[in-house]
Amino acid sequence: MIKTTIHRSSNAVRFKNVESDRLWMVIGGTAAWSNETAPPSPVMGADAVNTPVGAKKCVLRWVVRDPAGTIQIVGPSGSEYWREVMTEADVYAEGCRWVMVQAEIVGDELPTTTFREIGLFQQLTPAAGHEADEALLPANVDDYGKLQALEYRQAVNRDSNSSYKVINIFEF
Repeated sequence: MIKTTIHRSSNAVRFKNVESDRLWMVIGGTAAWSNETAPPSPVMGADAVNTPVGAKKCVLRWVVRDPAGTIQIVGPSGSEYWREVMTEADVYAEGCRWVMVQAEIVGDELPTTTFREIGLFQQLTPAAGHEADEALLPANVDDYGKLQALEYRQAVNRDSNSSYKVINIFEF
């Protein structure tokens, strides 16, 4: 059991350290579903988001479950509480094997439109001159990299006065 925990902690450390600058949330899918109240299941083997609208750089944090934690995630099974682990040494000491991936689109930093697809892309490469940007238009992306997670959802209508946040926790 200890070897598994160390191995998983090593994977969490490696993922956060390597991908912290190259993991992006891409929104798209502007076309309506045939049934807007019941989106289809994502296509297995998909490698892209349909009609990308833009990409937002993700923030990665190591987290552990903690009933007294300050990060609350509400899911299908109810509320879970998490606490951020601040240092790599603490990741190993606490057996941390989770990475929280978070991205937030605020106002008009990406085009305001309706979208239905969210993809998390690993190793996205911004176009030259946009390497420091936190939000990218499709024209400012050289390579989307590898699609790691894809979600189809009911239409999300964004306007310049709205924000949209996605939080996922991955276990290693």
